[in-house]
Amino acid sequence: MTARRLPSPLWFAAPLLAVYAAAFVVLEVLPRADDAGAVAAGLTVDLVVLVPALYYAVLVRGRGWPTVTVAPMALVSYGAASALVPPEHHALLSALGYVLPAVELALVGYVGYKAWGVIRAKREVDAAGGDVYDRLRETLRDAFDVPAVAGALAYEVALLHYAFAVRPAEPPEHGVAYHRRGGYGAVVAAVLMAAALELVGVHFLLRSWSETAALVHLALSLYGVVWIVGDYRAMRRRPHELRADGLRLRCGLRWDVEVPWGAVLSVRKTRRPAPGDDYLSTVPVGDTGYLVELRAPVRATGPYGITRDVRRIGLVVDEPAAFEERLRECGVDVEA
Repeated sequence: MTARRLPSPLWFAAPLLAVYAAAFVVLEVLPRADDAGAVAAGLTVDLVVLVPALYYAVLVRGRGWPTVTVAPMALVSYGAASALVPPEHHALLSALGYVLPAVELALVGYVGYKAWGVIRAKREVDAAGGDVYDRLRETLRDAFDVPAVAGALAYEVALLHYAFAVRPAEPPEHGVAYHRRGGYGAVVAAVLMAAALELVGVHFLLRSWSETAALVHLALSLYGVVWIVGDYRAMRRRPHELRADGLRLRCGLRWDVEVPWGAVLSVRKTRRPAPGDDYLSTVPVGDTGYLVELRAPVRATGPYGITRDVRRIGLVVDEPAAFEERLRECGVDVEA
């Protein structure tokens, strides 16, 4: 049995471009048309009804995108029609406008419902304990229809948790720390001090030129600070783990990969592994300490739920002797 081939998004993009290309042609001939009202009505239907219908048929029915995304597509299409169709031919557009409040209300209600789902998921995670990021991904995957949305929300909520939580969850009992190696804490402190100076100076410089640009710069800079703090605190609370069934290698909230012991080909000391598409570094900063080579690729999960298949993983640990001893207890010898 072969898997059903999903239609490409190009099957929506091509007709969409054709509709708008035809719309500009119609607008050129509209002033000279014998029945301009009927032509304008047909153009309105194409822009407001046909485009969302194509979106639904190709991307919602064809690729399984959430049905609720038809609502913003309909609102955008209505706005485009309002801008393109001449005001004297807005009769049909005005009639269709009576439907818009219901569409907007449904969209706001859906967003509010999903937002409450995020809040409820965070409460469940806090109550259950354990690794916050892991449990958020599991909970939000059940709450949202789109894995990419669930992955992105889990990442952002976990980032805020680690950045602002007074007492984040304690690291696992048998975790292998890596955040102190290479002086990453000093690097973080230096970057934050430099960011504070840059934020103030550039903000007032941009404010003299554009208030909007200054606000955008302020928002991006503050998010950068939150990311740095959250990522560093996540490294302290999400160490590597040597479990009975395999390795769990992490780098804060950046990368996370589980490796069964049976998939480990070798673990050897190295400072600078050869780069490549099959290589993943979990080193915060500085040189690598160890390279784990695998018999077959495993899937690593990164920010916002993105994934990569890797066969070589670089890592560093704060206490190499203890790490190597625990590897030997698990039946893995470290090659020099």
